[in-house]
Amino acid sequence: MTRIWAAGAALAALAILTVFLRGPWEVLVHVLWVGLMVWCGALSFNRRSAADASRSAALLAVVARAGKSMNRLGTEEVLEGVVAAVGEMGFESANISIIDEESGTYHVTHARGMPVDYVNAVHPATIGMTGLARAARAVVAVADYGSQAAAVPRLAQAGFTSAVAGPIWVGGSLAGVLVGGSKRSRKLRPEEIEAFELLAAHAGVALENARRYEELERSRAQIRHQAHHDALTGLANRRLFRDVVGSALERRTGAVLYIDLDGFKSVNDELGHAAGDLLLTIVGERLRRSLRSGDAAARLGGDEFGVLLSEATPEEAAAAAERLRSALREPVALDGRTVAAGASIGVAAIALSSAADVDQLLGEADTAMYAEKRRSRVTSPEA
Repeated sequence: MTRIWAAGAALAALAILTVFLRGPWEVLVHVLWVGLMVWCGALSFNRRSAADASRSAALLAVVARAGKSMNRLGTEEVLEGVVAAVGEMGFESANISIIDEESGTYHVTHARGMPVDYVNAVHPATIGMTGLARAARAVVAVADYGSQAAAVPRLAQAGFTSAVAGPIWVGGSLAGVLVGGSKRSRKLRPEEIEAFELLAAHAGVALENARRYEELERSRAQIRHQAHHDALTGLANRRLFRDVVGSALERRTGAVLYIDLDGFKSVNDELGHAAGDLLLTIVGERLRRSLRSGDAAARLGGDEFGVLLSEATPEEAAAAAERLRSALREPVALDGRTVAAGASIGVAAIALSSAADVDQLLGEADTAMYAEKRRSRVTSPEA
């Protein structure tokens, strides 16, 4: 508006000066002509201002919608929204390039309007708009993509002319680049570049949130695993074993094997606790390898283990116990010595059991194990 008033004042001064230089009719015509020109100029300027304001408002709306999605959507949805927002800015194609600095490459995700062979390939991190934004560490816009030395030939052949790329920062490191492309020649206005920079920032926040969420989930999973598994062998612990046995007892199917190593005390006393721990780890691995899918093995404490056979008749349970005895009897090299660590195994088949709860069923298997131990000691009377 200041420009309009300045122009009007200048023209008005000119009109007044004309009064002193020309006749009355010439003055009237001149004043009318000046007034018309001022009015037309003001109207044109107002229209341009209104158009610019409208475009700026539309850009702000695009960025705002992408930003709002971050409060209620997951990472993938946010990234899809960011790429869609690039399309709303007038670009026919858009994608996110994820950079792997270790290998010096990038791959394309969340692509829209891009050649399939380009999307499916892995590219050097130095080429394309990704390479330009990576080198500049800032938003880069070009109106002559095909003439760029870093242009990807496949995209130039596809007819892409104008392009823009903005770095995506995660934790202060360059994680990727947001890219938009068009087959129409266009030059981005400053407000469009700012909007694109904000969209890239949205993508960075989404990726950062995803990284933190994955770390949190890994931590939670580790805590859950530790709560239900033995730290030494990685097998289920007594707590988890009781849960799976309880489920089998409700179905009235399967069998429980209660295992106690023979001669373990001698290994600990003669070779030390490190050798004893190694033996327990080897036993755990042999149990794991010997079981079928659906069965479960657990370390119940000390040198005692449990196995749940989820689907087994009494005869199948007895045969499985014999296979485990043979597997555990295989010699083990410990601290330069060969040790044959056998095991006593008690079997409690659920179909033949009168147990009403987990404790009673485990008690039956434990009683059967001690009965076998009394009948046959493999390695040491101290077992």
